[in-house]
Amino acid sequence: MDNVETAQQVESGSEAEGGRMDLGKVMEASDLEVETVVVWQHLILGNMMKAAEVESEMKVAELGWVRRRGGGSDWREKRRRSRVVRWRLKSHHPLNLSSIWKGATRVKRYVEGLQQLKAYLEKFGYLNYNHSQNQNHANDDDFDDLLEAAVKTYQLNYHLKAAGTLYAKTVSNMMKPRCGNADIINGTNWMRGGKKRPNQVHNTFNTVSHFTLYPGNPKWPSNQLTYAFLPGTNSDAQSAVARAFDKWAAQTHFTFSRSQDLGSANLKIGFGRLDHGDGIQNAFDGPWGTVAHAFRPTDGRFHYDEDESWSVGAVPNAVDYETVALHEIGHLLGLDHSSVPEAIMYSIIPVGATKGSSIEIPSSSIMAARIFQLCLCIFFFTLAFPLSSHAIPSKPNAEKPSSFDFIKHLEGCHKGETVEGLQQLKKFLETFGYLNYNHSQNQSHANDDDFDDLLEAAVKTYQLNYHLKATGTLDTQTVSKMSSPRCGVADIVNGTNWMRAGKKRSNHGHNALHTVSHYSFFEGDPKWPASQTHLTYGFLPETKQDARNAVARAFDKWASATQFTFSQSQDFGSANLKIGFHRRDHGDGHPFDGPLGILAHAWAPTDGRFHYDADETWSTGPTPGAFELETVALHEIGHLLGLGHSSVPDAIMYASIGQGVAKGLHGDDIQGIKALYNV
Repeated sequence: MDNVETAQQVESGSEAEGGRMDLGKVMEASDLEVETVVVWQHLILGNMMKAAEVESEMKVAELGWVRRRGGGSDWREKRRRSRVVRWRLKSHHPLNLSSIWKGATRVKRYVEGLQQLKAYLEKFGYLNYNHSQNQNHANDDDFDDLLEAAVKTYQLNYHLKAAGTLYAKTVSNMMKPRCGNADIINGTNWMRGGKKRPNQVHNTFNTVSHFTLYPGNPKWPSNQLTYAFLPGTNSDAQSAVARAFDKWAAQTHFTFSRSQDLGSANLKIGFGRLDHGDGIQNAFDGPWGTVAHAFRPTDGRFHYDEDESWSVGAVPNAVDYETVALHEIGHLLGLDHSSVPEAIMYSIIPVGATKGSSIEIPSSSIMAARIFQLCLCIFFFTLAFPLSSHAIPSKPNAEKPSSFDFIKHLEGCHKGETVEGLQQLKKFLETFGYLNYNHSQNQSHANDDDFDDLLEAAVKTYQLNYHLKATGTLDTQTVSKMSSPRCGVADIVNGTNWMRAGKKRSNHGHNALHTVSHYSFFEGDPKWPASQTHLTYGFLPETKQDARNAVARAFDKWASATQFTFSQSQDFGSANLKIGFHRRDHGDGHPFDGPLGILAHAWAPTDGRFHYDADETWSTGPTPGAFELETVALHEIGHLLGLGHSSVPDAIMYASIGQGVAKGLHGDDIQGIKALYNV
């Protein structure tokens, strides 16, 4: 058998976390023979087919053994007592889909799993070949553009490197036990929706929460709900569910009471196995795949998978009743999945552990304790530092055309249409890192006006980054955001940095709020050497004094928040950082585009170049129709120090910059620079 090359080798002899087989741990032996069964089909993500239940004969030379279903009546209890499928390994060549990418080819029998991967991603809302130009790939094993886009979206939702390749971490994440509810429904709800909570108090914490609601925001008309159990539900499960209802009641306007009349109860709870009457899309799959599911208001059904190993509390290789109940009750009340791992509404269910010992909501009056406003998910809170300055009148840009104006004429466009101007939109999205037709099966569409699958996927990613409804359609909000003046630095570089990377900030205090920050770094995390914390900066000779003063103030603010010190040098050639004004094509390969559009750009360490667009209207304070010099300097200095763009609108590293607006450093910016330099 031909060896399969992958990007990562896995240590042999280890067992999958939580008693579940990890694809990265299953290795190919040189003399391995597989007859009619492809191993991947039994290790398919979501555990749709189980290696523990392989009925076909497999000869695995010196590779070990697979526990199979026995013929006796006690087979289920035996399987529960010995859940872990063990493999003895003799080679370091992973026999799985790890490290497969779009267009990659492998030994035919191992690529067969891609069709089932498509089914997995379709089940959880990431993939839909209906009405797609690639519809003929729905039932094959080709890694096409649509599958790559689906993998990227999955990776974005789960804070993974979003390159569209099946890296080991992505495969591992997909293999974990999880809730059976979809993460995305009809493209209208997204785990990373990033709702910004309004702040009405000056200098208060801003919040971006990552809970989601179902399409249409269904909810209960009454705040008094009854629940009942299906016959045969054991007392341990009943007690755990009751405790979960008590925790929800303590933090919401709901009250819950148990009813003995199953038929009239609002919420109906019980156990089911495999296809249990909820529809084939909602069928369970045996142990360690989908562990439970629940339905949105006002359906009221909540089902545990009877084939799982259940426990009261944290028990190795078992799933805690109460943890799952807290999650599924969230669905019953109208919450969908969150992208925050600590949130009870995170879709992956821990094995051998518990979550949700308490459900806490910040005490701020802004956070009303109602389910459709509930931030059960962990928020990240970041502190905004206001910038006070005085404006100097300047001629406004209001009447000047923008190079981005063409986007306004594309409002309403969607996949399948051919509209003049879409070719320019493709170049816009390529400039900022969202689109790349190189090595794509759709390469012929790079220079046309067709709204193809790849363009739709790029628009969705842009919408995700900017907290917009991620439908892939050029709706009013998307067009407005794309048309906004912005920094010329790309949001995504070679698929390796993402504005919504979601770094979790650790909290050591009891009951402290967890934070998720959305700063990003350049590809490879370039930074200034540890020995070089003092940087000099110089200006091109024609730079006006107002601009020099504004830049100096911006350096002072960065110095107060970092380990860096800055001083102006009169020797432009020897300065670490070189600042000036340019217009149009000015020799750096990144031409400006006239008024509005791209305002400025800067380079990652240790290049040091920072250019303003000379065609803009600039001011030394917030002036209508003009861009504030210091605000833009604060942003571009962030790039000079190594920060990429942030998805937090209040952060200075947010890519869009408004006219007549002054901004200062934000908690997300400061967290980012400290994380980059490990200080």
